[in-house]
Amino acid sequence: MSKDTITKTTWTLTVIRDYESGMNDEIEEAKFAFGRTSNEMSNECRYRLKLPSGLVHLLQRAKLSEEALETGFMVEMTGSPQKEDDWELCKFTISVMQPIPEIGVGPVRGLYAVEGSASVFEMVDLAPPYAPSSLPTKLWVRVSELPEPTLAWVLSKEYLDGGDTEQMSLHAWFDFGDAKPKQADEDGEDKALPLPGPSSKAYDFF
Repeated sequence: MSKDTITKTTWTLTVIRDYESGMNDEIEEAKFAFGRTSNEMSNECRYRLKLPSGLVHLLQRAKLSEEALETGFMVEMTGSPQKEDDWELCKFTISVMQPIPEIGVGPVRGLYAVEGSASVFEMVDLAPPYAPSSLPTKLWVRVSELPEPTLAWVLSKEYLDGGDTEQMSLHAWFDFGDAKPKQADEDGEDKALPLPGPSSKAYDFF
């Protein structure tokens, strides 16, 4: 997929409140499980992270913080300009790669700033090693309530009831080459949930 095609694509991330990690009622402190598809959100390997300030900003702007704390929400992303008010423009600022010694390359993450605010989030570049970056310089993002079929699926899996589970590495894009990435940085600060960059293949949650 060319970068021009990628900028015209819309992709999503489903984010689900994780009660097993605590009952915190502050959106900045609560932890969430996440996945692009239902397979990534499987009960055998769920992983929990706090939301980045960029997503918190979008939820507060959309007045969806309470819904997110109760069940979760969906994130839509596109590199194509959007005119509707519920889309927020975010601009690429810098990217960082953390090389894996064995192969000399590693995951690339781009930092995006929500226009008109100090809120930011990271996006993981899904381009193969040594390939040109797939991260758009301008990104439009919006958040919405979980679609009814997704919410019904979540309830049927009893995800909102908690359990002895951990989130998987999302097929290598969450932390490249690490099956069980750490939940905290070296300074002890919890990592923030990253967004996936555009995929070379279209996908649906189910």
